[in-house]
Amino acid sequence: MKFKKLLCLLLATLMVTVAFASCADSGEGEETAATEGGATEAATKDVIGEALDRIGEVDWGKDDFTIVYTNDVAGYEEEIYSEGYEAQNSVINDAVYDRNVMFAERCNLNLVLIGKPAGSVQTDINNEAKTGSGDLQMSTLHTSTTASLATSCVLYNFLNFEDVDFEAEWWDLGTLEFALDGKIFFMNGSWNIVDDDVTFVMMFNKKLFSEKQLASPYEKVRSLDWTLDYFLSQVDNAAWDSNGDGKMDGNDTYGFCSPNTIGNTFFYGAGLQYVINNREMDTPELALVDSQLDKAVEVLEKVRTLTLGKDAYIAPSGSEAVSKECFTSGRSLFYVEAASYLRALNKEMTDDYGVVPIPKYDKAQDQYRTWTHGIGSTFSIPTSVIKPELMGGIIETFCVLSHQKLTPAYHDNLLTQRNVRDAESSEMVTMIMRNRVYDMAIYFGELGMGDLFSSAAITSGGSFASSFAKIQKTFDRKINNIVKQLQKTDK
Repeated sequence: MKFKKLLCLLLATLMVTVAFASCADSGEGEETAATEGGATEAATKDVIGEALDRIGEVDWGKDDFTIVYTNDVAGYEEEIYSEGYEAQNSVINDAVYDRNVMFAERCNLNLVLIGKPAGSVQTDINNEAKTGSGDLQMSTLHTSTTASLATSCVLYNFLNFEDVDFEAEWWDLGTLEFALDGKIFFMNGSWNIVDDDVTFVMMFNKKLFSEKQLASPYEKVRSLDWTLDYFLSQVDNAAWDSNGDGKMDGNDTYGFCSPNTIGNTFFYGAGLQYVINNREMDTPELALVDSQLDKAVEVLEKVRTLTLGKDAYIAPSGSEAVSKECFTSGRSLFYVEAASYLRALNKEMTDDYGVVPIPKYDKAQDQYRTWTHGIGSTFSIPTSVIKPELMGGIIETFCVLSHQKLTPAYHDNLLTQRNVRDAESSEMVTMIMRNRVYDMAIYFGELGMGDLFSSAAITSGGSFASSFAKIQKTFDRKINNIVKQLQKTDK
């Protein structure tokens, strides 16, 4: 499917009111929520305007600029394609339309959007890199597939765009540090929202918190006291046989509920990681060694007191709807799921609820961390990139305009449709999305360790350290093979 937009629309007709100002780089203890009103809108316009002024004029010469996007995975089309204001009648649809027309106008290009199944997108990337036809400028695909494509030497290194400020608030710091051989082959930012949808967040029931006279989690997050131990203390002794049938199951009340993939969430929330790699490293390294492995074992035992104890309901595989219903019906203090579930909660839940980060290991941990599922979207550029001298300005303009239009629309859709109307939740979501971990173990299945902690967290017995040690023996060989492949290209 091809999408071509007229370029003659005036920008003034495209401006929409920003509901939430997008927050700057956030750290714990700082209030990053936008205040409502004219001052916020003016501040947002200033930031966007300054960025566009810095980028300057980028003229693609009215040529086609083609983005091939994945259209067989939920949400991928929503973040990139819009036929116009009447297509879906949603705030996100309108924001995408505005962004696309403004992008085409500002960069003097003919925007062509082509939707294809993920396998076809992967084929197109490979073919473009080999032939250099210039028919494809950018693409969206699963993060896990894109990471593997990087080792095939068909993706362009984003760090070649030296004038792009990749640490600005519209870029994702997690993908900025997902470097392989000192290169970055895909970047997330304000332009894609599927990666946000599959980012894991924690929700809490405000009504139950009030009834139990518990302190606001928001204040604990800001004071750096939102730790694993504190969270567990809130959950302790919260479960009870609320339907009075003499047994505890998915129909009763709990301190915590989630699907059985919960282990990874607490693993990354505690600042742990299987593999570490960043822009300064030539070769990725194993992170779970010595004290970090000891820490992982300690975190595992704490998590097991939750997952295997009486105060949590962990839905078995394929029964995620049960844990969701437990929370939406007002029968759980806390709930962890992918952020996309907030949309369902907005429609189904009667009680008010809020959003907070995953608890830290301890107060000394530098950031609240979380992870993103490998099915999340990401953008990449084939090695055959044409007009490389313009591409840096092109992608930054697209991302800045996405920050102006798509980010506030997404927050509005995710957080304010019904129950989550507080500025604190917007603040928390911004913090969560800003500090995600992209671990090679999640995106390279051949390393064999991505599900190790997650599986151990919901089963008793066994030794996590021993199981990890067996996998560790093959790590250097597998990493060296990956790096050796990457060194075949200087792009």
